[in-house]
Amino acid sequence: MSSIYSVHRYLLSSSRSGSTVLFGFSFHSTFHVFEDYGPGFKLIDSRTSENLFELERFLESEKEAGRFIQAVWTEFPSNPALTVPDLVHLRKLADVYGFILAVDDTIASFCNVDLLSTADVLVSSLTKSFSGYANVMGASAVLNPSSHKYTFLKDLFSSNYQNDLYTADADVLGNNSRDYLSRSAILNANAENLATYLVARSQLPNSGISRVLYPSTIPSIVNFTPHLRRKTPDFTPGYGCLLSVEFKTIESTIAFYDNLHVHQGPHLGAHLTLALPYVRGLHAKELDKVEEFGCLPTQVRVSVGLEDGEVLRETFGRAVEFGDEAFKKEGGK
Repeated sequence: MSSIYSVHRYLLSSSRSGSTVLFGFSFHSTFHVFEDYGPGFKLIDSRTSENLFELERFLESEKEAGRFIQAVWTEFPSNPALTVPDLVHLRKLADVYGFILAVDDTIASFCNVDLLSTADVLVSSLTKSFSGYANVMGASAVLNPSSHKYTFLKDLFSSNYQNDLYTADADVLGNNSRDYLSRSAILNANAENLATYLVARSQLPNSGISRVLYPSTIPSIVNFTPHLRRKTPDFTPGYGCLLSVEFKTIESTIAFYDNLHVHQGPHLGAHLTLALPYVRGLHAKELDKVEEFGCLPTQVRVSVGLEDGEVLRETFGRAVEFGDEAFKKEGGK
């Protein structure tokens, strides 16, 4: 989060400071940064093409009112719904309305995607899959040298940036990152295979699973694949480690989660698989609000780890059976 906070704070300190737009539902701490620092922000859903027109209408109305949009922030893909925004369209809007396009690529992970054809600034949590072992924290911000905003951003960073990364933390990040690519290859494969398996289970009669949210299983994959890096002899890019499983009822969600024998917690990108009823855990007091953005209490977010793929499939398969049984008891079909 330090990269989002820092870049946002730098922008607020500039002479061209203005309002902030968050395009798409995102990690809960991102909301807090924009709420607690600055004049507030506008949240616009990102799940459909109509949302892009909604954003454009808002930008136009702000322009007509003489109000300046400082930056549009978006996650690629979003957390926890894994929606992938149309960065090409956002880039066109940024060029027309003059805002900075800031993209958080933490979930996709920058070994998998190259977003510098669209973003003015990229932010990433190095705490996640870059580090990979859940034992150090760090963040990065990358300024796009090809951006029309590069000179402005470079001067802004030169005036504000202070290196506060502890040397011992830097050492751990460096050591952990040495197997970043090999770990990411396993995370990609395990997550995509698990998502494919869960989709197949959702299609069986009396399944308690409503849908599986992963970039390769949802329509917005068309916004993801153009940004995949090229395959090399050393690494095959993929869709990242995070997915969400949505169930048809609360009871089937509970039965699945109670019988899912993996570690629990809000972290992601670690060597061990982690599960969390993310919406219920982090947005329990605002369920009606977040439901408008496709985030439901019947969703369980999963950060897939480095375990053997067959073991993961068996572990999740057993939990799905409990979820299906609970759904059947409710008379589900």
